[in-house]
Amino acid sequence: MLVHDAPGNWNDVEAALRTQEASRLQMPFQIIFAHNDLMAKGAIKVAKESGVRDSLLIMGVDGAPGTQGGMEMVRRGDLEATVYRPPLVDVAWTLLQQWLDNRDFAWPEKVQPKPFVMTMEDASKFTGKGLPEPVLK
Repeated sequence: MLVHDAPGNWNDVEAALRTQEASRLQMPFQIIFAHNDLMAKGAIKVAKESGVRDSLLIMGVDGAPGTQGGMEMVRRGDLEATVYRPPLVDVAWTLLQQWLDNRDFAWPEKVQPKPFVMTMEDASKFTGKGLPEPVLK
């Protein structure tokens, strides 16, 4: 059941403020779903400062690589999971590689990359090895 819905304006500072409001207005709750990993980072900060981090599942979206990205946050255990969505440039490259391998390749009319939930095991597997290859629907 959704108990609180507030705009985090796609950044950690606003998300931290919304998490503080939710804590004041709606406690207790068990899950925070942030629409990007940066907002999840703001929620994590407030949850740690409030002493409730161990009782929350916090999940983001992006799975970006790099030291501040969602993939690393999951690998370190700061974030339980992130929904990884392949960048569209990776999708285009995958299609181009298929065409280069087979010039009779039939270009799809519509392509939709398949997102997946990246857990600690997945993040550890891909850290330092690049991003997962897109799976196309």
